[in-house]
Amino acid sequence: MSFLNKMGWGIHPDGISTGNKVGDVPDEPRQWSAFEYADIMEQGLSGGIAESYIEVPDQEVRLCVQRSPDRKEFLLSSNHGANLLIARQNDNGEGFSIFVTGDGEPPTALGPAFTLMPNSTKDRWALHAKTCDQCEKRGRRVCGSRELAVITHHMEELGQGQVCCLDMEIPAVSAEGNMDVWCPMCKAQDVDQQFVELTTRKPTWNARKKTLSLDFFGRCKLASAKNFQLVAVDKPEKVKLLFGKTGQNQFVLDFNRPLGMVQAFAAAVSTTVWK
Repeated sequence: MSFLNKMGWGIHPDGISTGNKVGDVPDEPRQWSAFEYADIMEQGLSGGIAESYIEVPDQEVRLCVQRSPDRKEFLLSSNHGANLLIARQNDNGEGFSIFVTGDGEPPTALGPAFTLMPNSTKDRWALHAKTCDQCEKRGRRVCGSRELAVITHHMEELGQGQVCCLDMEIPAVSAEGNMDVWCPMCKAQDVDQQFVELTTRKPTWNARKKTLSLDFFGRCKLASAKNFQLVAVDKPEKVKLLFGKTGQNQFVLDFNRPLGMVQAFAAAVSTTVWK
């Protein structure tokens, strides 16, 4: 497997490639990558497994993110070293493809499980599942692309410093833990999408040290423009996501309900444009 500050202030913690065509078959990945796809299914890495990375956890999850030196790849792993997801910058430099991975090269026969794409100014990002698991469950002949998050970036002045801020809109989660489905095939275009708003927990300006500081609860120790936390707009007292730098290219990623794993990972990856 290959390796696997916009002007701002560092926040100090205180306290696609595809498979090879086989035979004379239609020009469609599911057809001409049959052998590779069969191998993927044997490994338990077929497209259906992507659904588990959308699920909302019952309690806080703590993971690790390792960034490649060229900042074109981000590997998400458990605290025990198990690889989970890998985000790779697309060849044109626009956005990232996110693959379910394991100990070896991620499956590429059917393309990525998720995509994270920015607008032209890279201050608005959209996360999609390449296929909609709900469409697949219903056996639809035409499958939609399920939207999972809209991420926006902006700058704010605090004291004498500036901070990179991130806001998110994600599908609402029911009391039973079911996430609202944003898919044009599952719902009519004019049906309202139920959503939750998350926003950056703001640091404070330390006039004596002339720095921005924020309590990261002992989870990170290095200052970085990419250190951030998210809270729900309607319940700002509880942190829902924490992303903090622990080494030159190493970070921690903690998240909780209403976020799923791939949503939390996408928010972290999108900060690659923060400098």
